[in-house]
Amino acid sequence: MERKLTLYVVYSLLFLGISLGIVWLYINRSEELIKMGIDQNLFYIALIPLGFSTASFLFGVMRSNAHFSGRQFNGTLQLGGPVVVFMLTVLGGFFLVKNMRSFDYLLLVTGKKDQPLEGDFYSLRLLVGAELKTVKVEHANARFFGIPYVYRSQTADLYLDAPGWTFENGSNKMEISFVGQSQQIKIVRDTCLQEVYGNVY
Repeated sequence: MERKLTLYVVYSLLFLGISLGIVWLYINRSEELIKMGIDQNLFYIALIPLGFSTASFLFGVMRSNAHFSGRQFNGTLQLGGPVVVFMLTVLGGFFLVKNMRSFDYLLLVTGKKDQPLEGDFYSLRLLVGAELKTVKVEHANARFFGIPYVYRSQTADLYLDAPGWTFENGSNKMEISFVGQSQQIKIVRDTCLQEVYGNVY
């Protein structure tokens, strides 16, 4: 009995280690995974060894019991033992992320010397698909909410609404890529206006 108990403990720790290893990979290689479009898939994969680990611990070590009964396809479905906990763990993970259909993205605005550009005199507009999102910049930050997850690792057009200012490329339009959680952008004085009116101090 003691040998069997030890075996369950080993199984539980082994599967837990695999699950934590996948989570570690997700955290430390998130940008690469997002670029490949498999970041969410990796989360679902991590649920499988986690389910095995939970089932092994509860039923092999803790000697717990579980039972599920329901009707499916004009018949009765009865499940018992570790399979119930495995299903609850995996399906619970699916339930937790079922609403992960959008994400937020933060833009950090800096000036000519890479310092945060304070002030509320400008706003940013982001064209995501057919939707144009407008955000007033506050404390050099502009956060866009509710971007559809399908645009993760994709690009979108960003527009600057600030008279006398442009992006670093000399235009009021630039392209950004939704990689990571945030991105730094730089805006500068419009050089065309400076040539006509002189420098503004």
